[in-house]
Amino acid sequence: MVADARRTHPTLIEQGRDLLSPAYTDAATVSADCDRPLPEHDGEVPRVEYSHGGLAEVREYAEAWARGTALSPARRGDLILAISEAAANSLSHGGGKGTLRLWTTAGTGAGVVAEIQDGGLLADPLAGRRRPSLASAHGGRGLWMIHQLCDLVEVRATDSGFTLRLHMATP
Repeated sequence: MVADARRTHPTLIEQGRDLLSPAYTDAATVSADCDRPLPEHDGEVPRVEYSHGGLAEVREYAEAWARGTALSPARRGDLILAISEAAANSLSHGGGKGTLRLWTTAGTGAGVVAEIQDGGLLADPLAGRRRPSLASAHGGRGLWMIHQLCDLVEVRATDSGFTLRLHMATP
């Protein structure tokens, strides 16, 4: 953990003094080190494909599916909003199409997972992790909002495309 802090923070406080971290590495390098494929879900998960004009169907499908989970109505609303933002990003930045998969998890990590995949690329490894300026003409608010709505957001950007996994715990 300390080694990771040294790699991800340009300055450290040691013995009450601010010191430059000699191990500090650019965020893109650290992100690339972590950019391993996500584990595949066990079992069959339906895949919903969407393209321009299909956002309403994505929301309707996700909402109908989420009603069958243990999410509260408020958390269902958060999930649907996060999925809508992710799907809209696929259309705007991911090649104009994408896929959605939804499943539940059991045990100590019980919850729901929404996975959105598209053909996009992610130039900024910290996209969605910093609050974007409201004055920005380049957007960036959707991915940030997704991070605020979900308990965990996993991002993988590879040469073959972009994967976003949204996790929400259930009671």
